[in-house]
Amino acid sequence: ARKSTLFKPKLNCAETPKHQNAQQHTMFLLLAIFALPLFALLFKQLDELQQQNEALKAALDAENSKNQAGLRKTFKLNFDKVVQALQLKQLSKQLSKAKHILQAQASRVFKAESKLWKADRKVWLLKLEMVVEELRLREEG
Repeated sequence: ARKSTLFKPKLNCAETPKHQNAQQHTMFLLLAIFALPLFALLFKQLDELQQQNEALKAALDAENSKNQAGLRKTFKLNFDKVVQALQLKQLSKQLSKAKHILQAQASRVFKAESKLWKADRKVWLLKLEMVVEELRLREEG
């Protein structure tokens, strides 16, 4: 007679609580064996990325400082040019005033010279008349 296996539970050794606990420990150990080097690699890459980030930040700070110095220099040059332009404009105004003053004085000098020439011509004419009169008196006398 055959024994019926229908109602007998089969006990697999993997299903016992002791064996399940050992299996969990094995899985944890395998996970630790494979995961720890992976975590170490990830932390190493993270450290390298942080170092690269710091190097890039330092380079960026240096470039920023250089650009700010260039901007300050450009601003100073532009400011100096504006100051020079304002000074030139002021000098131009002063030269224009001086030109008008000199033109007015030259006009007065020209008028005065013209009067002197007229007076000088009159003096010469009077002298010439005196010489003529003197010659006439000599001929008569």
